[in-house]
Amino acid sequence: MKNNFIKFFTLIIAIIISISCGNEITPPENDNDNKIGKVIVVDADKTYTVRIGSIITNIKPSDMTNAWKDYIGGKKVLKPDGKTDAGWYFEKGTGDYYEPNFSPRANLVGAVIMSNHGEAYLMGMYYNNKILGEGFSQYMLIYIQADGQERGYYGGGSDKNKKPDYSTVWTHYQASLGVDPLGILADNDISKDPDPNPEPTPDPEQYEYKNAILSTNKIDFILPKGGYYSLFRDAVTNKHIGIGGKYSHLSFDRLGRIIDTNRAKGKVPSEYLKDIIYLTNKANVYYAGVYFHITNNFGNNEYYTYRAYCIDYDNNILVFSAKDKQKNLANREQFNNLVWKKEEGLNYSLLD
Repeated sequence: MKNNFIKFFTLIIAIIISISCGNEITPPENDNDNKIGKVIVVDADKTYTVRIGSIITNIKPSDMTNAWKDYIGGKKVLKPDGKTDAGWYFEKGTGDYYEPNFSPRANLVGAVIMSNHGEAYLMGMYYNNKILGEGFSQYMLIYIQADGQERGYYGGGSDKNKKPDYSTVWTHYQASLGVDPLGILADNDISKDPDPNPEPTPDPEQYEYKNAILSTNKIDFILPKGGYYSLFRDAVTNKHIGIGGKYSHLSFDRLGRIIDTNRAKGKVPSEYLKDIIYLTNKANVYYAGVYFHITNNFGNNEYYTYRAYCIDYDNNILVFSAKDKQKNLANREQFNNLVWKKEEGLNYSLLD
C-alpha cells in the first residue's frame, strides 16, 4: 500500500513538472491604473513598434540600447517648467545623465520596452548615483513622451551588481514625490502625436489619385495608425543623398534624420524629421517627410524654414520648402497649411 502511494505521488509530481515546463512564458501585463508596470518580455527575433519621444519606429531587441543612445545622447534637459536650464543633459555616445554636482548623476545600463497606457515605449534603464536613502531603489526607467516630457519609473532595489530583470515591478514617479515629470528635452526636434486619421493634402479625389508615391512604392491614402513615420524611414534609412548622381556629404541615418558630414564631423543631425504630409506637383502626389533644418534656422530669424523631401519612382529626390514665423510647428495640420514651393536646381537622388 505504501509503495503504491509513493508511486502515485511521484506520478503526480512528474505530471505537474511536465506541464509547467511545457508552457511558454506569458509577457506580464502592466497595471498602469495603479502606476505599476512590468517590462515586456521580448522575443529576440521579433520586431517591435515603439515610441521614442516624437518618433515611432520599428526595432529589434538587439538594437534597443544603441537606439536609445542615438536618440537621447547630446540632448539638454530643462526643468519641468520647460524654461529653466539647470545644466542637465544626456552625454552623447554613452547616454549617461549628468547634473552639475554629479559626474554622472545616472549611468545607462541598457534599454527595455514597456507598455504605458496601451503604447509601447523604448525606455533607458539607469542606475542613479545619488543616494536617495536606505532601501530606496537606485534603478530607474526613463522614457520621453511625444511632447518632450521626460518621465520615469523606479524599482529593482539598490544593489548595483544586481540588475533588474523581467520580474522587477516598476512604480511610476508621482507628483507627490516632486518628480513628475522629471524634466523636458530642450532640443526641439519634438512634435506632438500625429493625427491618426489625417486628411490627405491635396484631396486625392480632386485629382483622381488613389496612392502617393514613395520611391518604388505606392502608398495608399488610408494608412494604419502609427505607420506614418516608419513608411518614410524604411525608404530612406542608412541611404545617401546623391548630388548630380554622385555620393555627397549628406545621408539619412537609422532614424530618418539627415546627417551632414561637413557639420560636427557628421555626428550631429543637420535636419530632423518632424512629420509626414502629402504634397503634389499636380502630376503626382508624394508621401513627403517634413524636416526642420537646424543649420539654416539659427539666430533671431523672422521666418523659419521647413523642407519636405519627396522621392519619385526613379529615386529622384524632390525638395519643397516653406517658411513660417513659428520655430516649432507641432502637428500635421499646421504643415498642411504652409505654402510649399519646389526648390529648383537641386539635382538630388537617393543612393544605397
